[in-house]
Amino acid sequence: MNYRQKPKHEKIHNLCFRFLLLSVAAAVVYGILLYSNNIRLANALREAEQAVELLDNEIANATSELYGITDFADLETVVLELGLVREFNPDYLNINDQLTYR
Repeated sequence: MNYRQKPKHEKIHNLCFRFLLLSVAAAVVYGILLYSNNIRLANALREAEQAVELLDNEIANATSELYGITDFADLETVVLELGLVREFNPDYLNINDQLTYR
């Protein structure tokens, strides 16, 4: 009978090989998790950019509407719609160097 003799350092080689395989597997799992996190953050950033763009559009519309309301060309129609009375000689306001209220 012929028995195969195990090399002296076979246990150490097996341990190193298993450690190497475990390290590679851990690196692959970590890479997948990192990629997934990167994609999730990119989607969140895209959604935030869309929200900022929507808010910018709303601010521009509100500003345009405000300027439309305070436009001097349409001021007479706004005054009539609000039922305001034009006062030609206001005595509650004194205009000198600065505005003062009585």
